[in-house]
Amino acid sequence: MVNCWNKLKVKVGLKRPPLPDKRVIPVGPVSQSTFVSEPYSLRKLYGNNEINTARYTWYGFFFQNLEEQAQRIANFYFLCIAVIQLFTDSPVSPITSILPLVFVILLTMVKQGYEDWLRHRADREVNNAPVQIVNIDGGLTTSKAYEIKVGDIVLVRANETFPCDLLLISSSEENGECFITTASLDGETNLKRFLAISATKGLDSPELISKKLKGTITCQQPIDDFYKFFGKIEVTVDESNKVITQPVNPECLLLRGAQLRNTDFVYGCAVYTGADTKMSLNSKGKQTKYSQIERKLNSFLLVFLGLLLFVSAFYTVLKYFLKPSTAWYIYLPETSTWQVVQDFLGFLVLFNYIIPISLYVTIELQKFFGSMFFGWDVEMYDAEMDQPAVVVTSDILEEMGQVQYLFSDKTGTLTENTMIFQRFAVAGGAFLAKGRHIFPLAPTTGTSTLEDLQSPRISAAGIPSSDMPMTALNLFLHLALCHTVRVEREAERLDGEVKPKKKRKKLRIHLDKRKKVAPRRATSVYRRVSAMHAAAAAFDSIRRGDTITNDEYDYQASSPDEKAFVDSCRDFGVVYHGIDSTGFLESTPPPPPPPPPPPPPPPPDDAAMA
Repeated sequence: MVNCWNKLKVKVGLKRPPLPDKRVIPVGPVSQSTFVSEPYSLRKLYGNNEINTARYTWYGFFFQNLEEQAQRIANFYFLCIAVIQLFTDSPVSPITSILPLVFVILLTMVKQGYEDWLRHRADREVNNAPVQIVNIDGGLTTSKAYEIKVGDIVLVRANETFPCDLLLISSSEENGECFITTASLDGETNLKRFLAISATKGLDSPELISKKLKGTITCQQPIDDFYKFFGKIEVTVDESNKVITQPVNPECLLLRGAQLRNTDFVYGCAVYTGADTKMSLNSKGKQTKYSQIERKLNSFLLVFLGLLLFVSAFYTVLKYFLKPSTAWYIYLPETSTWQVVQDFLGFLVLFNYIIPISLYVTIELQKFFGSMFFGWDVEMYDAEMDQPAVVVTSDILEEMGQVQYLFSDKTGTLTENTMIFQRFAVAGGAFLAKGRHIFPLAPTTGTSTLEDLQSPRISAAGIPSSDMPMTALNLFLHLALCHTVRVEREAERLDGEVKPKKKRKKLRIHLDKRKKVAPRRATSVYRRVSAMHAAAAAFDSIRRGDTITNDEYDYQASSPDEKAFVDSCRDFGVVYHGIDSTGFLESTPPPPPPPPPPPPPPPPDDAAMA
């Protein structure tokens, strides 16, 4: 009977069918049109890409929220007091307990309903975000993010967020690499390098993908580990129909929530969508959160509840202990058990204000208005992103005030991770870098103190970059060449819209005209040789006095200190332009010093004038 009910729910779409041991995914529009998945279709087996982070639905909100509030000790206590007042001979009107309880429940319901409405609105923005999918005709179809299904080839442009977990097929780079940031996943702001499948990295247009890409991806079912992914891809990328089999690993899996940086565009095959993405699997379930203050209040509530029961029992015993057994002027009936219970409940109602319900009303109001003050706080406003502080849930708002210590494995998680080039020492001389000038520092005797570091003593006037000594120029030239910094370029704009570029722009200086891409094993050798060639060319340019414009580039680096070095080199005229298709580093030497002004004419001779 249970199996029949489960099969019926799968049939009508109320439940997902059981997942197989491995996930087999068609790659490309042609493979999707001919792929047969038994006994269930891919959409029914793996679902769509819809994200749902809300806790309630519009039709079940009232009853579900009421059930959650009934599980709170305070609400259950006041509900019991109200029921006692209704069904016993209470000395106090039941309205005094029912109205405050209803007010607390409604206030909490409105607060949580508003917060859940914000979650629904955020989910709609994510699910309805436009995405571009490669179609079978060799074009791009604009769809909504929730319509992505497993096997779709999705185009993601620079600075966009990946809508699902994608297997990297190709990119705008000739070697198939791309760079992403995973700040929303693990808090790391540095760039991470990913590589496309070598068999498909040349398919960098919708026409090539729809025409040549055919095959399947066999991989594991989704797990919550960001750094575990294995499988294989079997594709044909030419007319010979030769099947190429290659393994896939985490270095080619682009996770949902990460952002594409320093790369014009990438094409990726949807592997995990919706609730199967690693980001969704790592998010905590939709559970009610209780703050530390509420837990302590529950402990205090149990203590005062025990005190209330003791006081009520004490006064009940005291009443019958002091009550006379006989009286000549009135008839005294015999004491029954129900009468003792009624007296005990009466004292319980009479002293129930030892636990004030107004305290909980105040706490709910404080949470509601406290969440608003978070959004109004100017000091928590991010001017760069134009984003105020957002409160996802106000139930644990006061936890922020309980934080005393912050532990982190690295600085970039909690800080801006920004470094500024301040000083350098070369050839026995120390200099202070400030603006576009360097200032020689006076030599220090003995041990340097903190004051010496904060307020250095300058021994001479500032030296502009054009008059910099050759030793400093050599230092900046080496800093501009020996690093892993990338130059961020904007995508080309054609016909009023951003379109992916076929190739990167040609760079300024080409030290090698060969079009052949170097093999992977020889890349490091070429880079070392290219650095020497680039340095030699830069020194020759300095000697010749060539003038090259100081371009303003936006650099991206996996290490903030390397970025600080390259930024400082750019400020002093040594500009790093990037890497060309053969992997050769390119740098611009600083402009030569201006020629000295001509000497003034000699004063006229009085004798000659006479």
